[in-house]
Order: sequence, then C-alpha cells, then structure tokens
Amino acid sequence: MLGKISRKIVDRLLKKGTIIQEEYEVYSFGMEQLLTVIVDCFTAILIGIVFGKVVEMLFFVSAFIIIRSYAGGYHASTPLRCYLLTTLINIIVLSVMKFIKLDMIIVIGLLVIASIVILLMSPVDTKNKPIDDIEYLYYRKKTIIVWSIEVIIALVSAIFPFRAGTESIVYAQVVLSVSLVCERIIQLRKDK
Repeated sequence: MLGKISRKIVDRLLKKGTIIQEEYEVYSFGMEQLLTVIVDCFTAILIGIVFGKVVEMLFFVSAFIIIRSYAGGYHASTPLRCYLLTTLINIIVLSVMKFIKLDMIIVIGLLVIASIVILLMSPVDTKNKPIDDIEYLYYRKKTIIVWSIEVIIALVSAIFPFRAGTESIVYAQVVLSVSLVCERIIQLRKDK
C-alpha cells in the first residue's frame, strides 16, 4: 500500500519536472521508506498515548532503532509483517512497563543477560543485508559503542530514579537480543 502511495507521489514529482525519469526508482524507494518511518512513528506514538506512556515509547523506540541499525537481527519478510511485528512488540513492551512492575534488580539482571547476547552475537547479517569482514568489524565496533552508551544511560537512570529511562533501554536491548537469537536460529535452519 505504501508502495502505491509513494509511486503516486513520485509520479507527480516526475510530471512537474521536479525529478527526471532516471531518478524515479531511487525517489520511489526513498519515498516508500519515508512513509514507512512516518507510519511507524505515528503508530508508536499512538500506542504510547493509549498506554499513557509516550515518553517510555519514545525512549524504547529510539534506543532500539539506534542499536539495531548496527547490531542487525531478524528481518520480517514483507513490510506489512515488519509493521505488524513492530506494533506487537511495542504493545508488549508497554504492557510490561504498565502492568508488570519488576524489581530494579530483575530489570538490571535482564540488562546483563541481553548485554551478554548482544556482545557475543552482534552484528548479525541477513540475506537482505550481508556484510563482509570489514563491515563486520565496523558494525561490531559501532554496536559496542552504542551498547555502552545505552547501558550507561540505563544505569544512571536507575540511580536517579528515572525508571522509565532504565526500563525503556533495558527492554530495547532485550528485544534486540531476542531478534539476534531468532535470526541466528533462522540462519542455522537454512544452513542444514
């Protein structure tokens, strides 16, 4: 659906002479990506409003997107599946934050477990985004830097009781670690 909308927008740009035919595919892809980000952000904010946890949703999404862009992990096979899975994850995370109050020691324990998985497994490439040895080292270094910053922020938030910050970052890293494990399992099954 977003593909059709993006093509219509790019068709208008082409008719107005804003772009040339040779740029059509690039603009079409870029427009679809932009619309996807807008829809994803709107949905995340809407979920945050419904749960009364907009700040937590913004912290979670930000922490997840930043580290995921370097660490890799599971990719859904279609944009619709990606959207539905992302929406489901956002709902589950905010449900846990709203309805299940874990002791901070358990939250920190989850952070330790997720950190071990992230540091041992990342980056994970996929068939859509394979990485060579040089890229592996680059993404690994960036993952470790982002992971370190996020862990520091989570721990500082725990000290200055800003529970929302701590939980948001911890759950982002937990979701990432599950994503890494899922993608590795898929790869192992395909290799058999």
